Amino acid sequence: MVCGEVSGIAAIDDDTYKAQGGQIKLASTLIQTTPRKGTHYLYKCPVGLRPSVNEELAVDIRANGSYILVYPSKINGVFYIWNTKKIADFKNLPILPLAYLEKIQPQNSSGSGEHITVDFNKIFEAKEGSRDVSLYRASCSLLARGVPPKLVYLFLIFLGQSFKPPMGEVVVKQKFENAIKFL
Repeated sequence: MVCGEVSGIAAIDDDTYKAQGGQIKLASTLIQTTPRKGTHYLYKCPVGLRPSVNEELAVDIRANGSYILVYPSKINGVFYIWNTKKIADFKNLPILPLAYLEKIQPQNSSGSGEHITVDFNKIFEAKEGSRDVSLYRASCSLLARGVPPKLVYLFLIFLGQSFKPPMGEVVVKQKFENAIKFL
């Protein structure tokens, strides 16, 4: 099953069979057990949600650009099994609560919890002709570090207005959307 905005589905893959798994209590209307006795919790995919891995909690987020296997798939002869008696309507899945995302997603893409630093001086010095590239690079850099897409977009609008001459919101949106597609 393709995950992400294409399908509208995000999956939380809790490797409950690992010692550190099962620490976060999740709930969904559609749950399946994996052949290794892990658990997939399915939700509506929030816009801009990217896959991530939290090794400390043994939990993965499957979203844009990723997938999960579902029944009738099997590994080594063992099937994936739906835990719900009636398969839920995929269009009516619950929204993934922000509180879960904050617990599951690492603070940055490396999962190390290090503080995110960005050299904005280079960005603010961008002159006409290099502004497009600067805005696109800022988008990619912030998104790759796990900054929520909505905040990145708002920052880019601010940044575009700081250029001389200012960049219009249409151009800012185009650079942001290109960065989302790239990542």
